[in-house]
Amino acid sequence: MRKHFLLIILITSIMVSSCKVVSNLYPISEDENDFVFKKELIGKWGDVKDSSGYYQVDTVDGSNGKLYRAVVISPNEEDKNIMDTTRFLVQLIKLNNWYFIDCQLDIETNFPSKKDDYSSWLLARHFVYSISFDGTDKIEITFPDPDALLQLINDKKLQLNYYNVRKDDYLILNKPAELQAALKESQKYASTVYKEKDMLVRLK
Repeated sequence: MRKHFLLIILITSIMVSSCKVVSNLYPISEDENDFVFKKELIGKWGDVKDSSGYYQVDTVDGSNGKLYRAVVISPNEEDKNIMDTTRFLVQLIKLNNWYFIDCQLDIETNFPSKKDDYSSWLLARHFVYSISFDGTDKIEITFPDPDALLQLINDKKLQLNYYNVRKDDYLILNKPAELQAALKESQKYASTVYKEKDMLVRLK
């Protein structure tokens, strides 16, 4: 399955993905002071591998720049002539000189399109990705490989606990302090965990 920046969150949130999915019950942090503002994240972005949609990122009023809203404009799965709009809340944190984004579907502005989708909206899942900035006009998003991540947990190399919600759907249960410790430790295994990459370029 093709993984687009942030769009994977929508797909997994309504459980239509056939890929293995790992999400978090808790955010990376519950302390606003842990999050950072980077103006490089703000703007209109396109995926270099797919020009069918784009992403608009801005900060949320009253959040001191530390809470972003990312709007995904993408073709409808059933009718490519129709463009869907989906909104996500995003926070940015720096751990050991690596930046990570914590993404969450903005439930207040998105509504399920099918009755069966409601059951998947009961948990406000968090999805964590590594992000790096190449100047002001390029962003690289790195998706943790679910198989590699789960293997490290099972081998006790990452101190995390998870629950198998359903087939190929895993929920990490640890609270923020343990999540941060695991993210720092995961950098030792970067070549196996962080290999799914997308490059975004700024659109004028």
